[in-house]
Amino acid sequence: MADFASATPSHDDPLTMDPAYDGGDGLHPDDAGTRVMADAVDLGMLLARPAPEGSPRTWAQRR
Repeated sequence: MADFASATPSHDDPLTMDPAYDGGDGLHPDDAGTRVMADAVDLGMLLARPAPEGSPRTWAQRR
């Protein structure tokens, strides 16, 4: 799970998006905000272990 809200909060109000990352509507990030959100994802957490038995196959397994 990635907490995107904690990656883009305003310093003045943690319940709003930092203006440096705001795409203009106060809700969706711009390119810089998207990069910060992507950086918040721990790829090691996603790749460290195989999928649990019985889970849907990944795209790579379908090839």
